[in-house]
Amino acid sequence: QELRFELPTPPAQASDLRLVASARGGAVWFDDFDLQFLRPSQPLVRVFVNQIGYGLQGPKSAVIATNFFPSDSPTVRWELRGEGCQSTDQRTLTCSGRIHSGTPDDWGWYFWRADFSSFQRPGTYTAMALAMAKPGMTVRGESAPFLVQPNVLVDQTASLGVDFFFVQRCGFAVPGWHAACHLDDARLPDGTHLDATGGWHSAGDYNKPMYVFGDSAAVYALAVVFDEYDNKLAQFDRNHDGIPDALDEAWWGAKFLAKMQNPDDGSLRGDVNQGPDREWMRWTAPDVHTDNTIGTADDPVIRQPVGSTPLAVAGWTRLAGLLNDRKISNDYLERALRLWRYYTSRDGAIGNSLLFLGALELHRATGEDQFKDFADQSVDAFLKAQRSDGSYSGDSGDHGDWTAAALALYGLQYSDDQRDERVRASLTKYLEFCLSRADNPFGLTLQGPAGDEPVFFHPSVGLGVNFWILGRAWAAALIHQLTGDQRAQAYAIDQIDWVFGKNPVNLCMFEGRGVFNPPRYHHRYNMIPGRERGAVPGAIANGFVSDMGIADRPGFDLSTGGSRSPSYRTSEPWLVHNIVHLLAVSALLSEDGQ
Repeated sequence: QELRFELPTPPAQASDLRLVASARGGAVWFDDFDLQFLRPSQPLVRVFVNQIGYGLQGPKSAVIATNFFPSDSPTVRWELRGEGCQSTDQRTLTCSGRIHSGTPDDWGWYFWRADFSSFQRPGTYTAMALAMAKPGMTVRGESAPFLVQPNVLVDQTASLGVDFFFVQRCGFAVPGWHAACHLDDARLPDGTHLDATGGWHSAGDYNKPMYVFGDSAAVYALAVVFDEYDNKLAQFDRNHDGIPDALDEAWWGAKFLAKMQNPDDGSLRGDVNQGPDREWMRWTAPDVHTDNTIGTADDPVIRQPVGSTPLAVAGWTRLAGLLNDRKISNDYLERALRLWRYYTSRDGAIGNSLLFLGALELHRATGEDQFKDFADQSVDAFLKAQRSDGSYSGDSGDHGDWTAAALALYGLQYSDDQRDERVRASLTKYLEFCLSRADNPFGLTLQGPAGDEPVFFHPSVGLGVNFWILGRAWAAALIHQLTGDQRAQAYAIDQIDWVFGKNPVNLCMFEGRGVFNPPRYHHRYNMIPGRERGAVPGAIANGFVSDMGIADRPGFDLSTGGSRSPSYRTSEPWLVHNIVHLLAVSALLSEDGQ
C-alpha cells in the first residue's frame, strides 16, 4: 500500500524538522520513504559569517544562501554595513551553485561566496545580501554582527578558551559551578590508593583519559598559547596571584600529570575512570558523583595499561621554561626527560609526530644533539611515508594534520637545515591536497581515508570532528608562517570560520561568543542548579554529523527539551576541541607587529 501526505508549513522560527512514522494496533512494516522536493513557498536569503570576527589584514569571506534562484540574473547584491548602518562595501556576486545538487544529499540552497579580504577598516559590521525572487519582489538577508580588528580570534577566544579548562577542573571547587569533586581519585589495579586528584573532566563526563589528546595535550596547548601571546594573556589573572590564567591552567594540568607518572619507568599511568564499572555514567553534578571518601565502593579507578601520552614531553618542557622565566622552581624538565626515555626505548618512536614535538621542545631547552638527531630522523620518516595524494599517514583523522603541523614547526625552528627545501615542498603538497578537498563555497575540507570517496560528514566516525577541522587550521596556519603561502592562511581561516558560524545552520560552536550557540550541551554539568543548558564558557561542541545519520549535509541536535540532554554526537564538549583551538589561534600571525 502506498500512502501520500502533504505536510503543513513548519512554524516560522523552526530550524529543524523530523518526520516520524509510527503505527498503533498492530505490526506495520515500512518499506520505503521518498521526500518530494517542492518549490519553497517563502523565498529566503541568509548570510553566514564567522560570528566572532575577522583579522584586519587576513582573509575574510561570507557565504550567502538562497532557497530560490534569482529571477533576473545569477547574481545577488552584497554589502557591508557598519555602525550607523552606513554602507561600506558593495558588489555583485555570481552564484557558486549548490552542494550535492539534485541528489538526496542536496543542502537545499543556492550559494554565493563573498570575499572581502581587501576590506581593512576596524569596526563592528553586518553583511547584507539582496536577491530578486520574482519581478518586483526583492528578498533581503542579514548576517550576525561581527568584528573586524587585528588579532580578533586571539583577543575574543583565547582567554575564554582557557576559562573552559578552569571550569572543567576536577578535584577543585570552581566558584559558581561546583564544590571540590572526586576527592577519592583513584584506586590502582592492585586495590591500593594513589592520589590522582586534579586534572580536568575530559568532556561531558567525568573521566580523565590518559590518551594522546587528553590532559597531556592540554598542558602543551595552554603553554604554547601563553608563550605565543603572553602580551595579551598576561592581563587575565582571576585569583590575583601574579600567575596569568593560561599559565596557571597549564601548571594545574602539569601537577596532575606528575601524580600520574610511574616512579618505576617514567611512563604515565592509564585512564582515570569515574567508578569501578559503568557506574561512572551516572548523570549527576560532579561534587556528588562520588562520596569523595577514599576506600569506599565508588572510588574512581586507574585502568591498565599505561597511558598513551607522548605530548606530555612537549607540554612539560615548554611549561618548565615558562616557570623558570618567572623564577618558579619545578622539576618538569626532568619529568619530561624520564618520559622521553620511556618512549624512545620502545619501537615506533621515530616518526611519532607527538613525540617529535617533544624532541623540538627538548632541543630548544637543552641544546643536546640527541634531540635534533631524533627530529631529523623523524622528518626523513615523515617525508618517506607521505602519501601520493599529499596527505600524511599514521595520524589522527585522514589528512595527517599533526604531522603537517610538526613539520612546519621543524621548518620554523631550523630554517637553515639541509632538509628545509624538502620540508617546504612536502608541506606544499599537503596543502594542495587539503585545497583539493575544499572546493565548495564554505572552503570546508572533506573527510575520508585514502581509497574512500571523500564526504563532508563521514558516516564511520559517528560524531562531530571539530578537532579535525581545527587541526587542519593549525597545520595550515603554521604552513603560512613558514612559506608565506596565502592559500594556507585562507584555508586555515575557512576551517575556523566554519566552527565559529560560517555554516548553513548559522551556528557558532564556541560557547559565549556569536549570536547563536547550541541551545543545550551533552554535559553532566546540566545537573548543577542554574546551569541547565550544560554550557561551559568557551566550550566547543563536537560539531556537525551527517543529517539524520544518512545524508551528507550538516546535521546538529538543536533540541531544547524532551530529553535529559541533546545527542553527544553533536553537542558534547571535549577537551580535544579546545586543545586544537588554542593551538590554531596561537599559530595565526600577529597583526600588531609583536
